[in-house]
Amino acid sequence: MDKQARVLVSALTVAAYALIMFTASGFFYSSYQETMAACSRFSLADCRANDAVYVSLVSLKIGTGVFFLIGTFTWMIASYLGIRWVKMRATVSLP
Repeated sequence: MDKQARVLVSALTVAAYALIMFTASGFFYSSYQETMAACSRFSLADCRANDAVYVSLVSLKIGTGVFFLIGTFTWMIASYLGIRWVKMRATVSLP
């Protein structure tokens, strides 16, 4: 496999990983919203008083942030590799 193909495959792999991280972040955020909606049907003070619900909400917030940051970082790497592949492709000598 030549160098161009390796860079392209690497960029596509890292981009797929970034999309998976963004999807995981979305699932965490969706779960956070569902939990908050369930608490809003009852007394919000009762939900905050229950330690299990409070820990779950904090965990979901942290999970959303962590997966979003990982996704952002890996998307930057994929963008860099994609730009590098375009530059490599432009400088290839003709046969």
